[in-house]
Amino acid sequence: MEDRIKIKTYSTNPLACMQKLSHPTDEWSAFIMRNGRHAFQSRAFWRAYFYGMPDDLPLFVCEARDDAGHLVALLWGGVVVRKAHRFIKERRLVAYRSGIDSVDKVWPEMNAILKDEKCEVEDAVLLKHWHKQAKLSVSEWHAIIKGSISHNGQVELIEKGGIVDLTNSITPKGSIGRAIRQTEKYSSKYFKSALSITRNTGENAWHTLNKHAVHHVEKWKATSTPSGFSVFEFRAILRRWICAIDSNVAVYEVSAGDKSLGVVVIIEDVNEWRFYLSSFEEAKKGSNPNHYHVGYWAHQKIMEMAKDKGVKGYDFMAGDERYKVQFSKGVTPEYCREVHRTSCRPTFYQLSQTVYDLWKAISSRNKK
Repeated sequence: MEDRIKIKTYSTNPLACMQKLSHPTDEWSAFIMRNGRHAFQSRAFWRAYFYGMPDDLPLFVCEARDDAGHLVALLWGGVVVRKAHRFIKERRLVAYRSGIDSVDKVWPEMNAILKDEKCEVEDAVLLKHWHKQAKLSVSEWHAIIKGSISHNGQVELIEKGGIVDLTNSITPKGSIGRAIRQTEKYSSKYFKSALSITRNTGENAWHTLNKHAVHHVEKWKATSTPSGFSVFEFRAILRRWICAIDSNVAVYEVSAGDKSLGVVVIIEDVNEWRFYLSSFEEAKKGSNPNHYHVGYWAHQKIMEMAKDKGVKGYDFMAGDERYKVQFSKGVTPEYCREVHRTSCRPTFYQLSQTVYDLWKAISSRNKK
């Protein structure tokens, strides 16, 4: 069947991509709704993501069609520019990302190539065609994908996380269980009220989340991965995604009486609920015990809600934090892989581009 598949790669921009998703009956929209199995492969997320990109940003799209002309695979991405050597810039395609750091802070963790279940074309074939037709000044292709891939390249990065099987008992045990019980006791003593959790959607969800964004910024500001709430693009994309009519994102607010303690953002897919981010007010020094973890309590309560609704799994998504492993009882599947061809010799185009950039820099300096 693979020899009957026609693959086409072309350049476009975010505005044109948004237009392809303007109505649920559009080809891209219908394909995503039929084959997307993750929130990051949804019409609501893609529309919000394209909305946050500059209108004229170069994007490269790879479409595969069967002999009847029906779309069977869809891959798109932008370009990341980074220094490969001191004077040589390297341009890499990135799958399902814009290539702009401020936009990509939303960090879509599902980057499996979106294909129809009957599509037999290997990921490697699509990726190589995508790179070759884009004609970038780079001797390798770069994509983050889910699972293994048949190719002669090299895996640079593997991210893992944790999934909780909600079809089994989810009664918290060990250190997690003790922390949750101590949290409940301390809340009654310190706040004079039991903890409660409220589900919010739409504009109300966004306003609830935005209220606690400052805590997220404070927590991550001194790390190598600062909070996305510190940039406009992240906020714009997140708000549009949460408030979309077909969005499945909910914000759970944890309170003790009248005091709001923080939020947990959950992507509610049909069979699995996925933890996207959380933001809690830092405990005041000397006021809370070491095992006071409102976040643990919130995750446990949300898992119980999901289980009651018949949801089969609770996905903590990528990240090697200890609590994710403890909650998931060591179930740590692979989430993202970064794959590239082993050759990294600079091409003639790279060298000429570098010389041109250097000449422009010298010319602009001389004008001053």
